[in-house]
Amino acid sequence: MRYAKHILHKPGVPRARSRSSRYRQAEESQRSGAARKCRMKLARIGLIALMLLALATPANAAWEYTRWGMNEAQAVTASRRAVRSLPAAERRMMDTRVEYRARGVFSVAGLRMNIALGFDTKTGGLACVSGRGAAAQGDVLRQRLIARFGPPEFDDQDERSGEQDIGWTTPDKIDLVITSAGFTLLHCSPGY
Repeated sequence: MRYAKHILHKPGVPRARSRSSRYRQAEESQRSGAARKCRMKLARIGLIALMLLALATPANAAWEYTRWGMNEAQAVTASRRAVRSLPAAERRMMDTRVEYRARGVFSVAGLRMNIALGFDTKTGGLACVSGRGAAAQGDVLRQRLIARFGPPEFDDQDERSGEQDIGWTTPDKIDLVITSAGFTLLHCSPGY
């Protein structure tokens, strides 16, 4: 019978498809459409994940070589001994929750400042970093902070004194004050 169908077919006239071949083609089309939808959905999910990663700032949620919550020994080690633990007599309270327990010098290209590390009195974790340096280096630190955290939320300058107050509240709380006498920095983890 198969041979007879082939012989009876006229050249140039399209063959009628059998019902099973039309069904197979529709099924393949549905499968390729479903695969295309799946690929599109995965692409959308990937794009959303990339956007969320770009918005998240885990690398910024710390100060230079430290991470918030490190204990005193971990912070000293992370500094490669540029910071040393203070004896009990030299420690001082920043406020009721934070005690300065380590001190040292932070130096990178064009910037040198004396720093003090403040630790939470209850948890023992790193909560704040304070810094002081020469007035000439204040703008170097300002540019470094802008490069890392983006434009400041406020940047005020007193017309009479020339004092400049620059700050961020996310992802960390940062306050930089630059005067003719030098700069002071207070950089704290969220909640301090």
